[in-house]
Amino acid sequence: MNYKFQHGIAAGTFDNFHMGHKMLLDIAFSQSNKVSVYITNKKFSKSRNVIDKIESYITRKRNVLKFLESKDYLKRANICKLFDIYGDSLGSSNFDAIFVSKNTLPNAQLINAKRTEKGLSKLSIIVVPFALSENKQIISSYLIRKGEIDGNGNSYFDLPTNQADLKLPTSLKKVLRKPHGKVYKTINDFKKDLPQDVFLITVGDIVSKNAILNIKLPEIMVIDNKTQRKIISDQGTFTNLPLNYVKFENKPGTINRQINPQFKNAVDIYYKNKQKTLFVIRGEEDLLALPIMVFAPLNSVVLYGLYNQGIVAVLITTSKKKQMRKLLGQFN
Repeated sequence: MNYKFQHGIAAGTFDNFHMGHKMLLDIAFSQSNKVSVYITNKKFSKSRNVIDKIESYITRKRNVLKFLESKDYLKRANICKLFDIYGDSLGSSNFDAIFVSKNTLPNAQLINAKRTEKGLSKLSIIVVPFALSENKQIISSYLIRKGEIDGNGNSYFDLPTNQADLKLPTSLKKVLRKPHGKVYKTINDFKKDLPQDVFLITVGDIVSKNAILNIKLPEIMVIDNKTQRKIISDQGTFTNLPLNYVKFENKPGTINRQINPQFKNAVDIYYKNKQKTLFVIRGEEDLLALPIMVFAPLNSVVLYGLYNQGIVAVLITTSKKKQMRKLLGQFN
């Protein structure tokens, strides 16, 4: 096969490997005989926020290799770790092309400027178009980490019905009585396993109060001023806190689909200014744990109480989000 270029460069963080990464690599390997794939080291990709925490280098490299192997690109690939924007691009005349997105185009231009200073020929710059989600958003690792979309651009926030309220079918009652994560007898038992700097979401008055008193103020809390459907008279723990307070109606045995934009807004508010949110529910919050697990940021932890069993801690992963969305799709 005749290739347009002999040796191209494709670089990126490749966090939560997605369709945009696949497009970049597909185009690079379709036009270049060889491609040096540069994966940023973790220090080069600094996290500004718990939602910004990227996967380990080992995980990101494994996902890139898996894709290259599946497309039979591996024998034409050279995998390198990237410590700055230049990599090996200034020390070799063998490179003749660089594949970038619109966001990383300025880096390619800087590389060419430095190559000119060193007497090296400029690289041909190929700008690869963005992959778009089903909602026409640019697919990005950031939106995936925030829990808004999956790696194929499918939105988690589009519930499978347009009904104002989702009603719990009788067939799911037994399923939802089972824990969807690890069960702990007490909040202090959970505290021992608590990941550092975790984005913590609590659903329920008692579990939220215990988290405040024994762990930290959760990033998002959902309460209804009741426990086991009995009114809690003393709610002093939740007063005078530096929170974004949201009053929300949710009828017993249902899920108000307006939790979608409300929860998304709570995550956005935290990301922008670190302000945490308390949802005060009029009605019942019990079933809201389910959509919250669908919408929650990756690697966050959702805590909720389970009658006669203790506290359930759910680590939010892509597979967990898909599992909960499937359950949600069975609501009426």
